Amino acid sequence: MESQWTEVQNICDVNTSKVSPISALCWDPYHELLWVGNDSGRVVSYYGKGLQRYTSFKMHNDQQVRQIRVTDRSIISLSPKSIQMRDRRGLVKWNISNEQTKNLHCMTSTTLTNGELLVAGQQEDMLVVSAARGVITRTIKGVSNIVVLKSMPRSICAGSLLGEVTLRDPRTMKVEQRVQAHTATLSDLDVSGNLLLTCGFSQRQGSLIMDPLVKVYDIRMAVRTLAPIPFPSGPMFLKMHPTLSTTCLVASQTGQFQLCDVSSLTMGSYGLSAQFFQVQTSSYITAMDISSSAQTIA
Repeated sequence: MESQWTEVQNICDVNTSKVSPISALCWDPYHELLWVGNDSGRVVSYYGKGLQRYTSFKMHNDQQVRQIRVTDRSIISLSPKSIQMRDRRGLVKWNISNEQTKNLHCMTSTTLTNGELLVAGQQEDMLVVSAARGVITRTIKGVSNIVVLKSMPRSICAGSLLGEVTLRDPRTMKVEQRVQAHTATLSDLDVSGNLLLTCGFSQRQGSLIMDPLVKVYDIRMAVRTLAPIPFPSGPMFLKMHPTLSTTCLVASQTGQFQLCDVSSLTMGSYGLSAQFFQVQTSSYITAMDISSSAQTIA
């Protein structure tokens, strides 16, 4: 897949006296906005090609924003100990912070039509939250150490700190399929159609080593391993292309990234067309997202 990427803009926190690292990014699928969350719990939106500051509000008290979800009318933000919804002007619709929200990592919407959110993390139970009412409607026991959640048309995909990925029935949340993708923790995963892609770490001689491959699986019937994607600098972030179902964006912590067509791996043409790009940064990449138009990456 041939493409050319060039940097068009970079921005810095206007409060230079107390710069807080970025921890979450989300392109708005409804408006020309980029939503950014940081380690101090603030969420900021930036508008247009020039990324002009648009709105800003503190959603969590000195807690890292771990994930942002955008709906047509509201913004949902997740921190380790709370989950909050605000309207687009910044007014609080609801906030959940109690003994059930101990160390949250991720959330996703269910594929059902009842407007529920699944929320999980390094705690014993997964939480089911009503997005309309802002209350925990039920808990799912024994779903612990989940760091990534993704929704699929007929299942929920959950990746754990132990490197295991489970596919669950969205109604009962019972495990239908499971795969041990990595021997240590999972860093990211994404799904598209019948494809599941993961990246993570292996345990070798008591140390964590980043796997230099993106694992690829076909999950149509039983989980079937496909040819992996080589990424020598170490894959840390994955995003499936929003319009090309077999194409993924892979990035490392050091800022190297590429777009790869998974179908080319099976045809043996990947090595000939692989093209890498480098983000000019003096630090590390902490978050990544691709817009719904697939024209911009943040």
